[in-house]
Formats: sequence, C-alpha cells, structure tokens
Amino acid sequence: MIDMLQYGSPSLETQGAFDEARKLYLKASALWVADEPFFRLLEAVREKPEFQALDAESKHWLEKELLEYRHAGHGILGHVELEEYQKRNMEIAELERKFQQNLAREAGGVWFTLEELNGVPGDELTKWRDSPAEAELTNEKHQQRKKFVPFANGGTLAVLTHAHSPETRKRMFLEDNVKLKENMPLFEDIIKRRARQAQALQYPSHAALRIERRMVKTTEWVKGFLRQLQATLCPYGRGEIAVLQRRRLDDLRARGQLHDKEAGDSFPPWVKPYYERLVQHEFEVDQLKISEFFPLERTATNMLGLFASLLNLRFDSIPSEKLTRDVVWHDTVRVFSVWDTKEDAFIGTKYTRFHGYRLPPDFGETPSIMLENWCWMKDVLKGLSCHYTTLHQDYLADWRKQHPGEPDPPKEIPNDLVENLIKYRYFNRGLYHLYQLSTSIFDLQIHSLSTEEEIEDLDLHKLWYDLREEIEGMDFSECKNGFAFGTFAHLTAGYDVCYYAYLCCTAVAQDLFLSVFARDPYNRDTWDKYRRGVLEHGGSQQNLLRMLEDFLGRPPNMNALVEDLMRSR
Repeated sequence: MIDMLQYGSPSLETQGAFDEARKLYLKASALWVADEPFFRLLEAVREKPEFQALDAESKHWLEKELLEYRHAGHGILGHVELEEYQKRNMEIAELERKFQQNLAREAGGVWFTLEELNGVPGDELTKWRDSPAEAELTNEKHQQRKKFVPFANGGTLAVLTHAHSPETRKRMFLEDNVKLKENMPLFEDIIKRRARQAQALQYPSHAALRIERRMVKTTEWVKGFLRQLQATLCPYGRGEIAVLQRRRLDDLRARGQLHDKEAGDSFPPWVKPYYERLVQHEFEVDQLKISEFFPLERTATNMLGLFASLLNLRFDSIPSEKLTRDVVWHDTVRVFSVWDTKEDAFIGTKYTRFHGYRLPPDFGETPSIMLENWCWMKDVLKGLSCHYTTLHQDYLADWRKQHPGEPDPPKEIPNDLVENLIKYRYFNRGLYHLYQLSTSIFDLQIHSLSTEEEIEDLDLHKLWYDLREEIEGMDFSECKNGFAFGTFAHLTAGYDVCYYAYLCCTAVAQDLFLSVFARDPYNRDTWDKYRRGVLEHGGSQQNLLRMLEDFLGRPPNMNALVEDLMRSR
C-alpha cells in the first residue's frame, strides 16, 4: 500500500515518509532472507517423509520459499561470501530506490505560447500553470501568454496528440526524451551489479536467475517466443505506419508544410499520436462520447453480475460499518465477499501469495485479458452500457444545459457506435505491441550479460534506440542522445526479466478466447471448466504452463496474438 504514496501523493512530506518506510522495509526484508537457521529448517522440512503427504499447494509454498533463500545465497555461498553477497544486494536495492525516487519527483516540462499549443483542448490547458510574468496580460496579448506543460501527468501525451504545430510536438518529444539524465548512471550500475551477483550464485546471467520465478522457467523459451513474434509482427506494424504516413503527408500538403524531407520514408516517433487521433476520428470513434455510456459504478456492478452468472458466483457487498481500519484504507473503496452459489461456500484458497498481483507476471494478466476479449462482443457491450444521465435526474438536467436544443441521449449505447468501436478496436494495436516487443528484447538482452567483457561493453544508449528503430520501424535518429530508458520504472521495481509478460499473457489470452469461448461465448459448461481448470488455481500450481496445456488439450498457440490482428484486417 505504501508504494502508492510514492506516485499518488503530490506532498513532498508524504513522499519523504514513503522513502523512510521503504528503507525500513528493505532493511527488514534483508534480515528475513539473511536468516540461515530458518533456511536450514525449511530444508529439513523438505526432506521429511511427511512433505510428500502435504497438499500440492503447500508443497509449492515450501518450494517457493526455499527458492527465495537460495536466491539470497543460502546453500551456495560460504558464510563470509554470503554476508558480502547480501550486502551487495542491499546496495542494489538502494540504487533502485534512488532511481524510483528520481522518477516520482521528476517535475520538468516545457514552456509554450498558447499559439504553439493551438489544438490542445481547453480542459488540458487549464491544468497547466501560466508564466508568472505574463499571467496578467490583457486579452489583446492573449496569444503571447505561456503555459508550462509538464512531462508528467499526461502533459507530453496531450501535446503529442493534439497540438497542430509539428515543431511543438517535436520539441515536446525531444525534451521529454532527455529528462532524468541522473537515472542513466544509476540504471547502468544496477544492470552491471545484477549480472555479477548472478554469477556469484553460479548462474550464467541475471536473466537465468530471475526466470526461475516466472511461468516459463527458461530464457530460451522467452527468446524463441520473442523471435517468432518479431518475424510476424514487424511486417504488420510497417503496414500500420504506412497508413499513418499517408495521413501525415496529406495533412502537411493541405497546410502547405510539405517539404522534401517529410515526403520521404522517414516517420519520427513524435508524429505518431497526432495522426493516430486523426485517423481514428475518420473512423467516427469518439472515445469521449463512448465513455458517457460506461459510468464506472454502474459498469462495474453490471460486470460483476455478468461474471457471477457465468461462473456460478455471488458477490456480496460488505457494509462499511463492518470493516475495520485494517481492512480498507479509503472510504470510497468497496469490499465484496465472494461465494459459490451451488455450494453456498466462501471462495478462497489456502495461501494469498498465489493469487492476485502475487501471481507470476507472465501468467497473472492472462485471465483478465481473456475476459476483456469476451467483453468486446456486441451484445456484451450493449448489456453493460447505460448513459450516465440515466443514473440521476440532476445529471440529465446538467446535460440539457450543456446541449441546448438537442434530444436527450439514448439510454444505451447506439448500434453504430458499438459497431465502429468493435470494427476498429485493433487500430494500431500492432505498433502498440511492437513497443512492448522492443522493450522486452531490451530487458532480456541487458540481463543476459554472461561475461565480464559483455558487462564492461554494455552500451545502453545504442541498444535502446537501435532496438526501437529496428523493431518499431520509426526514425529515432534525432533521439539517440536521450535517456528514455531512465524512465523505465518496471525494470527497477521487480519486473526485471519480465517485460515480455505483457505479450505472453496477451497471446495466451487470445488463444484461450478464440479456441474455447468464441464459438459459444455463453456456454456455462465451458465457463465452469475454465473456472475449475484455471481461475481457482491462480498461481498455486507448480507448473502453470502445464496447467494451461491441460485445459487447452495442447500447448498454447503463442502466435495467436498476431493471428487475431491479421484476422481483423
């Protein structure tokens, strides 16, 4: 919970309190895994005959706990070596803390005149502060007022998506690209130290050590998956860039801004969000209008009802007066207990460490992505929708004031809006996945250093920007003096050797939906099989990949991600 305060609180005092709490937690964690007598006790339990009589989940718990202690050096290093190894681990944790702290406190941005920000919506402009020297300018000098656009909190994205001026978008991107220079040496030091720590435990690389905590267990599996994806996804992404490039050239030509260099094949990254928006607008997909039909509270309630029906569950809301301060930490949070409707039994598993966010990341998001795919069906979308003005008469009165003379909005989302939404749901999804792919390969390569020569020769700048250019197909030539990897929070917050998890979970989820649910999406026997075979186990199985194979009756089709994109064309 305290991790949320690092990014969620604007108070430097609160962030300072987080830093102190984080230090205490890191120190306590180091003491726990330094407890050699406890490690010996775990080993002794593992060797007892009674271990074989334990249930599978309890066996898995013990094996996972032993792995934590082995990764801390127990059973591998001598006493003196062990102390030194654990000391170096604490030093890495401190570097990671500094990296995250810099990221959380980053407060940079760019000053632009209102003329330079032409096209950016007014609700975005009001979020940003005026130049103190010009805040009192008269309306006649309105265009010379300046706004400070922060990199954080959506500032960069708003400018890249909406500003009409190509120079404004370029400047915003390039300035954002060189922020947090101080994180670059920290990141490099972390990567090199991790490599040497893995070698101290007799692993060939940090990747080989970390992969033992994942679903797939071998770096060769990950490399093969990413290579296959690169071969099939890159050509698809080039086609998406071609669509954006044509729209860009048409736009520049219409504005009289088309020059020889723009007319070539070069497609820099700072033009992508703007032309994605223009093309999407031509599809008549109005995200703001769509959002009006999915108010949070009603949508969440409808989804719970839908899943309860399909999975034979009951979600009982627990009244706030029955909650203690130890259970919930904000009065807007709602808490439910979950029950099996057939057996009238409370739903739980034995150990919380195998469920929710504690799942191996390369499996953990698969169930939610599968359900998201299912929710994209037309009848499901319509069933979940209701215009927010139907929730209270005051909402409708406000809407009528804002839309004088217009008829009241329909109660549920119109068919044409749903059809366009579904038809174009995969628009530029290839480029979205290609960013994940280039980042996943970067993550794997920097953590696969296996010799001292490779460690010393590491060139993060070159690797990061060369990979993005090669995989994503855009021109990063003007960006290569930047430090964008210095903003990569995942790799210093427990997601090292795991960024591929997003692609892995998406591929498995697509395979599950297309091969099991798509033909008969409301089949209760299928949903019950999915609940019993996958959902209720969570991460409690020793071999999650085999669990998926048992459910599918074959190995997962890891190319399903691309096959689904191709099918949508």
